[in-house]
Amino acid sequence: MRRDRDLDAWEVFCLVAQSGSISKACETLNMDASAVSRLIKGLEESLGNLTLFDRTSRPLRLTLNGEIAYRYGREMLTQHQTMLDALERDPLAMRGTIRVGLPPQVLQNFLLPLIVAFHREYPDIYLSVHEYTASTPVNFDTRSGMLDLVMGYGADTTHDNIVQIYYGNGYLIPCASPLYLSRYGTPENPEDLIKHTGVIFQSPMRPPVRQLSKDGVTKTLVWGKEMAFDSASGALNATLYGVGIHPGIPSLHCWHDINAGKLVPVLKGWRGPDIKLYIYVRPEAAKQKRIQLFIERYRQYMDNLHEQCEQCLRPYLGELPMRVRAN
Repeated sequence: MRRDRDLDAWEVFCLVAQSGSISKACETLNMDASAVSRLIKGLEESLGNLTLFDRTSRPLRLTLNGEIAYRYGREMLTQHQTMLDALERDPLAMRGTIRVGLPPQVLQNFLLPLIVAFHREYPDIYLSVHEYTASTPVNFDTRSGMLDLVMGYGADTTHDNIVQIYYGNGYLIPCASPLYLSRYGTPENPEDLIKHTGVIFQSPMRPPVRQLSKDGVTKTLVWGKEMAFDSASGALNATLYGVGIHPGIPSLHCWHDINAGKLVPVLKGWRGPDIKLYIYVRPEAAKQKRIQLFIERYRQYMDNLHEQCEQCLRPYLGELPMRVRAN
């Protein structure tokens, strides 16, 4: 059999390329190393005795031909999965796979109870959960394969064919630890931040908070010092440890610590730009009942979380714009 026409061989090759290790790929594939090596060797032979990996390097590296093969191999596997999704014979079936991309901190801190409960209630639906950290425009095609839906921030204005569901706001709150404030004092207005250290978070999903607004007035922040993080959890933990003032922790990620007295909101009434919360869905996936059900459960779950959050933060934020409730 010509391995270059074998989708299984291409899947094995792509997994080895992604992991850089045959042994790591074996764990995912539940295959032994010798079988994986034979498949890759057969693929190389069927492509004209090309060498796809530099086997002298650790981790394994792709050769130039290997990089070309990997790019087109992933496209081939993605197109094959897209075809299977488009050929869904029973969109009402409550079985099959849901591939969902979630922001890492939301996934790790809040969503595991939802995922466990959904799995118990619908054991014939396989949830494939992936950490998603990109900004818009949304890219459903990831290194882990084609996603069905993604949770993120802000409307995608470049894709008019995907389904976009706006389901509420996140609020960015300036916070510091009691330890930091006891050492360096509490700022009374944004101009006071020149005397303080800013804990700055920046990632592809969300730009850093460089301005705060209150009652229609916007001020640009100027810090005495800054410490930057590309991890939301890293920036939050640094703030808890007393490194400095975080100018905009999302309300969902700070209300527990505020309630417990581990964080203190500062600059009362000032906050960063509101975060628009969105669910993005591929058109083919949006027609499937299992996807619709997961979206409904997700929205209900998040709506309850945000209600608790807003009740806790009302003394600091006042009355907030009405949330978009799940039906």
